[in-house]
Amino acid sequence: MMNRKQIVYTPGVFDLFHIGHLNVIRRAKLTGDYLIVGICSDALVKETKASILVTRDYERAEIVRELKCVDEVIIYDKMDQTGMIKKLNIDIFVVGEEFGNCKEHQDSLIYCQNNAISVVRIKRTPEISSSDIKNKLKP
Repeated sequence: MMNRKQIVYTPGVFDLFHIGHLNVIRRAKLTGDYLIVGICSDALVKETKASILVTRDYERAEIVRELKCVDEVIIYDKMDQTGMIKKLNIDIFVVGEEFGNCKEHQDSLIYCQNNAISVVRIKRTPEISSSDIKNKLKP
């Protein structure tokens, strides 16, 4: 009898793709067999973040899709990831260390806890972020 592949899901904005993003995605892949990366929709970013997007969601999805460690890419449009977690039937939910700072994120984590879905937190890559890059580019 063959074991079912361990499905991993990690969501993010992934604007101005940099080494920190790559590190999260590579580490996420190491936690299971099949990696699905969620790309935050442009509309959701505009609704929830003060920062301006540099790259459109479909372009960010295309960049991430080309990584050899990524098996599938989806675009999501809700902060609460519970619906996506259910739909994708995941085993492992990989998030950054700051995930959980809002009610919608907390709801996602509670759903994982109540449904025996592993949550793996990945630390940020020091000294790199899209916000820092954007700030450096300002005159």
